[in-house]
Amino acid sequence: MHFLFSVVFIFFLVNFCLPQNQVTSAVSSLSQTEAITAAVQVDLNEVPQNRTVTCTIKVSWQGNLSRYEIDKVESPVLTNLEEIGNSSSNSVGEVAGVMQAVRTYEYTLQPIELGMAYIDGIIIEYTDTKYGETHRLVTDRLEIRVVTPIKKRTLKPFIFAASTLFFLALVVTLGFVFLKRKKTREAELEKHAQELIPIEERYLADFKEKVDLKNQNVVEMFSSLSKVFRSYLSEKYQIPALEITTKEIASKLIELAVPEKIINEVDEILNSCDVAKFSGGQVEKATLERAYTLVEDVFNKNKSSRREERNRIEPS
Repeated sequence: MHFLFSVVFIFFLVNFCLPQNQVTSAVSSLSQTEAITAAVQVDLNEVPQNRTVTCTIKVSWQGNLSRYEIDKVESPVLTNLEEIGNSSSNSVGEVAGVMQAVRTYEYTLQPIELGMAYIDGIIIEYTDTKYGETHRLVTDRLEIRVVTPIKKRTLKPFIFAASTLFFLALVVTLGFVFLKRKKTREAELEKHAQELIPIEERYLADFKEKVDLKNQNVVEMFSSLSKVFRSYLSEKYQIPALEITTKEIASKLIELAVPEKIINEVDEILNSCDVAKFSGGQVEKATLERAYTLVEDVFNKNKSSRREERNRIEPS
């Protein structure tokens, strides 16, 4: 019930508060089935000075449509309004089984100044062809209140906001692209710099960091030595040195035509690591020192060989 009451209240509030259309009409009734009517209305009772109001004149008759001829419909006589456009149309149809003709005239009116505006009664002249008589219909006067102009909406604030957002998005996008390219460039430079550093230097630094001859846990140091050295062999010769046995590594190096002295040192280093792994902790420190020295020797020999090969390729 409360909801229904609210709906009804709002309906009446809207109907009473909003400007209503004004309608004035004049009717000439000749019989129960034949009549000619003139109706004038405006779409607004209150119009801003910078807006327009539409005045519509409808002349209609029913029954024998050929009986009436519209001779003249006077243009509206205006006060504080000026005509800026007009149009007219005709229509014929059937209403409740009775033929009806409608002639419509529309005038677009522009207010001139603030205050009251008026449309005087419209005079419509028509002829009753049945009796050869001329008649007139006169409508009542309409009034319209002209109020303060409505500020025209402009797209400038929207365009400015859109331009600002676009500019900010562009700056953010360009900044993101710049940072991404910078990071990519830095990564490429770092990669290039790493490539310029001999592999032996990189692994020698890692080797000295992870294998400490002062550490009393000789077996653990042998394990670290084996991992670093096998990783070096994998990258240097492109072989799966971390997965295959010492004997298989030696066979791979022979296939690659690695110098015999290097192969012998590799074999000795890895055999020492294998012995230490299965010794149960019973391995002498001197053996670790010997393997350590051999690893350094392999790194230095391969580094020298690489330098000599580069000197042969590059022009002096």
